[in-house]
Amino acid sequence: MHTGTDDIHQLGIMDAWNYEQNPTYYDGKCSRITGSTGELFPPLENVDGIDLFAPELCSSLHLVKSQNPESRYGIEGHK
Repeated sequence: MHTGTDDIHQLGIMDAWNYEQNPTYYDGKCSRITGSTGELFPPLENVDGIDLFAPELCSSLHLVKSQNPESRYGIEGHK
């Protein structure tokens, strides 16, 4: 996992899982390690979605940001 010391936009981004950049559990694009594990994120300015690495699945998920923000208790956010 990148610490962000060299590039803050890499903060929390996974580079390998169990020392492998492309685990053999899946083929092709599904085997790529991308995104964050969810504990740390790089600055999320002007992004349309985020990538999360799910260790339980040994795979990454791409989450798309909703276009319409919602408000709860005066706090605005996106799904």
